[in-house]
Amino acid sequence: LGTINRVWPNAQDGGFIITFSAPSSLEDCKHTYAYFKSEYIQPDLMKNAFSVALSAFHSGSKVGVVIDKGPAGEYCFATSIDLRK
Repeated sequence: LGTINRVWPNAQDGGFIITFSAPSSLEDCKHTYAYFKSEYIQPDLMKNAFSVALSAFHSGSKVGVVIDKGPAGEYCFATSIDLRK
């Protein structure tokens, strides 16, 4: 759960990363990023997730992100995102 302070489209297949304002549940993830990659989210859902991320970024709304989190310092791959009030 957090407020998005960065959205970075970084893959040709629609993949992107987000970061949260501190304090963040992503602090022990590599680069403090939540990675949205096609291996973890279906293509149509990836477009929806990007839309939610952009909406939340521009409105300052909080989002919940479900991540596949490995050991501290590893990549954190997102599997879903939702807006929160």
